[in-house]
Amino acid sequence: MLNKSLLSLSVALAAGIFSMSVQAINPNTATVEQLADSLVGVGPKLAEKIVQYRDENGEFQSVEDLMEVKGIGTSVIDKNREQIELAE
Repeated sequence: MLNKSLLSLSVALAAGIFSMSVQAINPNTATVEQLADSLVGVGPKLAEKIVQYRDENGEFQSVEDLMEVKGIGTSVIDKNREQIELAE
């Protein structure tokens, strides 16, 4: 019975019935809550710093510009690079 369930799950995954999509997030327009919920390694405090930096310095021009925010380094950028979208 377990083997049948695993086989069914495998077939469903291969057929694309189950799909995980990562929602793109724009740090130039996202709220504190959206940033904290969407970015790996970013909690409410760091998300607040992102919004504060954006408000004081203008929009981020590249993903790497996020490293100007204290607390964001290459590790956070690398974990989130695929879902950060700067285009409007």
